[in-house]
Amino acid sequence: MPPMLGRLLRAVVCLLGMALLPPAFAADPVAEVRVDVADRSSEARDAALRRALEQAVLRLAGERAKTDFWIAPDAVLVSYQYRRADAPPDAANAEPLDLVVRFDLAALRRELGQAGFASWSGPRPKVLFWVHGPQGWVDALELGARYPALIEAAQAYGYTLQFPQLDIAERQAVQAEDVGYGAASRWLDASAPYGLSWQLLVTLRPAASAGGEDAARSHASDWVLADGERVVEQFSLPAQPLDDAAQAAWGRLTGRVLEGDRVRRQLAADRAWQVELAGVQSDEDFLRALSLLERDDVGYRVLGAAPGRLLLALEWAGSARELERQARAWGWEEARPAAPPVRPVDLDGDFGAPPPASDPGSDPGSNPGQAGSARPAAGRGEAGPAAPARHRFRLSPR
Repeated sequence: MPPMLGRLLRAVVCLLGMALLPPAFAADPVAEVRVDVADRSSEARDAALRRALEQAVLRLAGERAKTDFWIAPDAVLVSYQYRRADAPPDAANAEPLDLVVRFDLAALRRELGQAGFASWSGPRPKVLFWVHGPQGWVDALELGARYPALIEAAQAYGYTLQFPQLDIAERQAVQAEDVGYGAASRWLDASAPYGLSWQLLVTLRPAASAGGEDAARSHASDWVLADGERVVEQFSLPAQPLDDAAQAAWGRLTGRVLEGDRVRRQLAADRAWQVELAGVQSDEDFLRALSLLERDDVGYRVLGAAPGRLLLALEWAGSARELERQARAWGWEEARPAAPPVRPVDLDGDFGAPPPASDPGSDPGSNPGQAGSARPAAGRGEAGPAAPARHRFRLSPR
């Protein structure tokens, strides 16, 4: 393949790397778990249901919840179905079977919350995914061809991956060995332009004792997780099939990412992002827009409204770029309306009244006013000053 064509293909794949996984607004993959089952007996089925529930809890809330949380599978079970397994039959099991189990995630989240465990209630954050193999850096195209288990495990846990371009500058700047030994500054600097909150570096080492086909499937692996500013988790896994290693690693990482996201949400309670939403033409549109915020546990206040438009203050923990990406997942299109901006109003008073005279010349979003949402952000205190910039979106029609 000509070098120019190879570089072009790698660039295209990297730019479209997010397409390897479902979009954030797709159905949560944690809702369906597939586990092997010995046979069709009730004992084997019940054991498989328990293992499936443990997997769902691990993917929603991390390792600690899997260890310490208990509930009967029937309490959150929606359905289960037997399917032929991919494994070839053997003497011990003439017909390998899997059990495909679907859970009620809303009910499971409630049970986890009542037991004191945080869990994912919306799209997972996008992760910048660096992979270093025995022969060097692995780009998105090679990753899908040689190490698909890494992508499949992320998909099972609901994460969206983005891949670095791995151009000459990045390959020269970042040394995986340095990151593993604690010198992560160059890696973090190279990751910064991508604008993501989380970065993950996986270094794969072939199993020294394995040979033949086992050597191709088994790897020892080192995992380094960063939050954009510092390394927050680092561990190594012994040589094992890569699909097992990836599942174990994402289970361990989920609790750490979930905790970091929770801290960011708490810090975000001190500020509000001002969002103007156009295309709100009816009560149904109004409720639909707010229900998306409710679903993903985003605190908000309704600051004001005008015909066809709504002004909100959102408690948003991420960056502006992440807010724009999340808005697309909600079906909110970026917009630059020509009409005058909506100004905050006292929702308990005259809806058409001007802003209070005690705050002349201030930014319309500097005073969130009174809580006007159907669901004020319970337990988060009063919303603080809004971000200086106003973000404008348009609600997409159904």
